[in-house]
Amino acid sequence: MLKGVLNFVGFAVAAVALFVGVRYVAWPMWVERTTDPVVAVDPAKLASLPELDPARQAIVVSRDDKKRYVLSGYSRNADGAWELAKGPWQVAIGARGFAEPEGRKEGDDTTPIGVYALTGAFGTADPPATAFPYQLVTSTSNDCWISDVDDPAYNTWVVRAGCDKPNMPLGTRTDGRFRLAIIFDFNTNSNLSGPMFLGRGSALFVHTFDQGDSLPRNDAGDVTGTYGGVATSARHVRDLIAWLDPAANPRIVLGRVD
Repeated sequence: MLKGVLNFVGFAVAAVALFVGVRYVAWPMWVERTTDPVVAVDPAKLASLPELDPARQAIVVSRDDKKRYVLSGYSRNADGAWELAKGPWQVAIGARGFAEPEGRKEGDDTTPIGVYALTGAFGTADPPATAFPYQLVTSTSNDCWISDVDDPAYNTWVVRAGCDKPNMPLGTRTDGRFRLAIIFDFNTNSNLSGPMFLGRGSALFVHTFDQGDSLPRNDAGDVTGTYGGVATSARHVRDLIAWLDPAANPRIVLGRVD
């Protein structure tokens, strides 16, 4: 009798552990099985973020009421109130969901919560007409983002002949991820994001999907996550780059509002 009870308890504990583990790792993916339209954040909620005070443009990545990850773009009107300008579009974020920056580690597949400046864009594709800074990268341009924590240039863009792992070559990827990408200043020495901490994370962008313009899904049909950046279609990234204006002090809000 006791053996039977112990077996049952062991099975129950294992089942709960499995459920919690699957929910934590796969939660950004399997909750998205619905065809209902995604929902943007109420623009009025942006007024509660003092980091947006100098900004007139903001990209917001949030969860809607069905726990899908959604990107929306907002602009201030003449009265200073925020209005929806782009989206909403369903996107993919880090495979392990949002995480507080202080708890992040290099390569942990989480997306850092916070408000960050949008500082420029790059890609292997020609840019749209835009006032936003854009750098075309090619297979011969030697552009490299440093993710090696032992490199003095950690989490910066450099031009060097070699870009060995774990560093990120920007112009030679064949998976399409950097057809178009927008840079935000997570974990950099800046007034908004800084200071920089070795090993907290690097090379996180709003970027195009690895393949095609549809949400990436596994064989089971679940949306798959990223290494920590925000992924959407090339059409949407292009639209955002065309819209962004450095004079508007654009910001990105990750996980701060729902």
